[in-house]
Amino acid sequence: MDEKRVLAEMEQALRRQDRRFATRMDRMNTTCSNAEQGRFTRDVSRKELTLLVLATVMTAVLMGVMTVILNQT
Repeated sequence: MDEKRVLAEMEQALRRQDRRFATRMDRMNTTCSNAEQGRFTRDVSRKELTLLVLATVMTAVLMGVMTVILNQT
């Protein structure tokens, strides 16, 4: 945690001393936050999750039934 504090203090000092640096950092932070905004954030409704589980169970049951049928002949 101490490292983060030291890095934040260094960044703030550089921002005060160098306006171009501050502008570049702001631009990079905006770009990164926009790129990560939709990343791995897909919300799945309870209905979608239920249907996915049901489809998985039905596929497993069907595979079991087909295995039994094919092994009988």
